Amino acid sequence: MARCGGFCLAVVCRNFDFGQYMTWPRPTRVFGIGTHKTGTTSLHHAFQLLGYDSAHWTGPGWAKRIWNEMKEAGRSVTLERHLALCDEPFGLLFRELDRAYPGSKFILTTRDEDRWLQSVRNHWSPINPWRKTWDEDFFTHRMHQLMYGQRSFEPETMLARYRAHNRAVRAHFKDRPDDLLEMNMERGFNWGPLCAFLNKPVPAVDYPRAFVTKGAR
Repeated sequence: MARCGGFCLAVVCRNFDFGQYMTWPRPTRVFGIGTHKTGTTSLHHAFQLLGYDSAHWTGPGWAKRIWNEMKEAGRSVTLERHLALCDEPFGLLFRELDRAYPGSKFILTTRDEDRWLQSVRNHWSPINPWRKTWDEDFFTHRMHQLMYGQRSFEPETMLARYRAHNRAVRAHFKDRPDDLLEMNMERGFNWGPLCAFLNKPVPAVDYPRAFVTKGAR
């Protein structure tokens, strides 16, 4: 196996066939770095349909391990079990991930602000069956505090933090357009830009849509 910057070239043997096959170069990792409620679950399913071993928030313990490993060691053996990852804590770690995994691709998912706020409101409300578990889980509250500056729903503060996060991501990658794709999930997004960005063929199915917000204007 040979490494070329952040890319990997490998010679593999298929089953018991000892002929050699060269794999194509691919990014070290693909990270979804949009905030909560910007279509991260849909992106996770899209990654899977494109053939990636993808991971999306599996629980606070998993997220905490990744956070601690990145902060203490500058890399995470937990996240390295997967090729594509999204949801927290990756949005909060995009700078560290860029340093640790050169050659990776980053995807900033966004939404129209009114619909995003409605979705966040729902996420913080009792209709979310997981909401009551946050008070028993320090790390989830810590993620909310770091991303939004607070633990409870407050629309003006959250919207300001949402805008600030998106500006920071764009500024970080402003001279590297090949490394960042921005996807507004409510403006007719389809497979084309994502597949072109990742050099993948377009699947013969619709782009996945998970947890579509109802009641937003």
